[in-house]
Amino acid sequence: MLYAARLALLTLAPLILVLAGCPKKEQPAEPAKPPAEQPPPAVPPADPTDQPAEPAEAETTCLKPFSAEGEEKVIELAGKTYSVKGDVITLKTDDADDVFTIGHLTDVKEDTPENIGNVKFLIEWLQEQKADALVVTGDLGESQPSIESAMRALAEFEGPVLVMIGNREGFTDFEKAFDVVSPTLPNLFNMNRQRLFNTDDVSIVSLPGYFNKAYIHSQDGCQYRAEDLKELEKIIKQASATVVLASHGPPRMEGITGIDRIHEGVNVGDPALARFMSERHIHFGIFGNIHEAGGKGTDLAGREEIRQGIYVNDVYVNPGPTDAVRWPLLDGTESVGMGGFMRVKGKQAMFKIRRLRPGEAKPVEPAAAAPEAEGEAPAEGEAPAEGEAPAEGEKPAEGEKPAEGKQPAAP
Repeated sequence: MLYAARLALLTLAPLILVLAGCPKKEQPAEPAKPPAEQPPPAVPPADPTDQPAEPAEAETTCLKPFSAEGEEKVIELAGKTYSVKGDVITLKTDDADDVFTIGHLTDVKEDTPENIGNVKFLIEWLQEQKADALVVTGDLGESQPSIESAMRALAEFEGPVLVMIGNREGFTDFEKAFDVVSPTLPNLFNMNRQRLFNTDDVSIVSLPGYFNKAYIHSQDGCQYRAEDLKELEKIIKQASATVVLASHGPPRMEGITGIDRIHEGVNVGDPALARFMSERHIHFGIFGNIHEAGGKGTDLAGREEIRQGIYVNDVYVNPGPTDAVRWPLLDGTESVGMGGFMRVKGKQAMFKIRRLRPGEAKPVEPAAAAPEAEGEAPAEGEAPAEGEAPAEGEKPAEGEKPAEGKQPAAP
């Protein structure tokens, strides 16, 4: 009996093993549905781990509540009249056409002669392109004196110059620098304060700072938060024309051509900003920060690269850094300084990028710092020669710039 039972068990064992080891047949995955054809394209929800951690206490007050109320100040610039009331700048002069050209520079980084030379060269090019205003989307410098130098050079543009903080500057340094130079530069506007620039053809809305605290260089840098995006909605409601959003960091994209793509092969833009722009139908944007992804415009998802010079319904542009430090780009080329413009016509826009060739822009010494500049400026008797402002903190000397490969991969 025992022998018969063992024999039966041995006979059935192979069948048992086969049944136990046979994997369950997998059902074929349902094919992905193509994205809905809505302008702009919908952005998929981001993984919660992509969101920046909110500190226990909100220590940053760089973005104050928006207000369109206040005493009106009238400014005359290059034959046009502008008013500043509350947090809104408005072009008052009648404009016969429906075209507005926005010059765009970003990531000057520091006030070296090479960078100041790039700024001056690109300003001349933008004026040849009939730019109506110049927007600078952050990273002007790392100290008050270097930010002052950048602002003076940028204000040589003949028209409104709209500057804002990025992820590199300290908020105190940026604000003090603006307060030092702006009394003699009436065309310089601080878009940390005035968040909306209205004309009859375009409305430029600013989102200063950066979303990810981990990549903010200064202890008092500017981090925007979820509530700041809600405030942004209020600002957009006050826009008089087609909205162009200007911010240092781009929205999160998902394609390899995205303007937030880094060398490590990932997209590092802000997921919350991408959702906001998709849901509020913000069709146009200008950004910076991700150097290697510069020199192009794409759709909001980052899947389609948009050709330069062609009017389209949606485009989001990263012109590349103005900084003269050599930086390898994702397209296999190198940047030694870049800039661009976006031209809005009715409900469409086009863009163009200007890439500097090595040696094309000549170095220019930065303007002398104002005597009353605060911070770590040397005493009067120890002042360096004009244009040779001393390094502050851990800023490297001009001849000791870190190699591109040693700089942070992400912003």
